[in-house]
Parts: sequence; structure tokens; C-alpha cells
Amino acid sequence: MTPEFQKEYSKHYKAADARGAFDHEWSSDSFQDYLERTDLKEPQKRLLKQRFEMHGVIGNNEDYLGDGLTKNNNINVDKNYGVIETLNFERREVTLSQLANSNAVKILRI
Repeated sequence: MTPEFQKEYSKHYKAADARGAFDHEWSSDSFQDYLERTDLKEPQKRLLKQRFEMHGVIGNNEDYLGDGLTKNNNINVDKNYGVIETLNFERREVTLSQLANSNAVKILRI
């Protein structure tokens, strides 16, 4: 997931959302329907759909920049970046507070 690919994914995810692709259901089929109406080549469509499926499973959303950080969406904060993107492949759900309590991560409040 390079920064360039992430920009492409974000662009198409946001375009699909703006066109109402997720109004009734947030699913890879809905995203695929959007992709079918683009002039993208099939290999690119497959990659974007696979990326969408990762978004659903691991949570690396459209604001993930491809370099470990997310885009800052808070207009009240004068920073280029938001939070560090953590991708967890746990067999069970683990919260940030549980990770912090076990000294696996440190949460900084700025």
C-alpha cells in the first residue's frame, strides 16, 4: 500500500460514497458496482476491490496515507497528520486501552 495507491483508493472510495454506493449497504459488492461504472482497467478494479475488503476487515480506512499515518481531518488542529494507523491481526478484539495497560503502546495526548 504505497502512498500513491492510497491516494487512488481514497479518491475512488470517496467518489463511490458521494454517488451513494454505501447508502443502503457498506459492502464490497456496492464498491464493485461503483468500480464497474468507471473506465478503470480490470487489474486496477481488482486491486481497489481487494483494498476495500482490507478496509472492512482490518479497518485501514480511506484516510490511511500508506506510510503508517492518517490524514488529519480535524480543522482545529494545525498538523499535517492524524493518528498513527495501527493494523491489528489479533484473533480477538483488543482495545487501545488494553494495549496501553499492557505497555504494548503508549498513548500521547497533545
